[in-house]
Amino acid sequence: MAISKDERRFLRYWEEQRKGSRLGYYTMYIIIWFFTALLCLFFVFNNFSQFGRTSIYVLYLIGAMALTIAITATHLTWWRNEKRFKKIINREIEEGKD
Repeated sequence: MAISKDERRFLRYWEEQRKGSRLGYYTMYIIIWFFTALLCLFFVFNNFSQFGRTSIYVLYLIGAMALTIAITATHLTWWRNEKRFKKIINREIEEGKD
């Protein structure tokens, strides 16, 4: 089975992401996910909370939750993309042997 256009595009994208360090990838995406999660959580907590005003402890909680979400999402994305990359490459190697 030949590589599809989507797989070829993914391989190029992922090879480009892997060229840099893993630390660089994690840093960039953790920052992006952190601010995205922070905004979403801040919106949710302020609209659905029982508090009249947001206390400092709630802000700490929101920050900790956003950081946890960011680290988890970044790691799962790296893991999933790496798994998909290896699966495509291994499939092509096996087909080359036949």
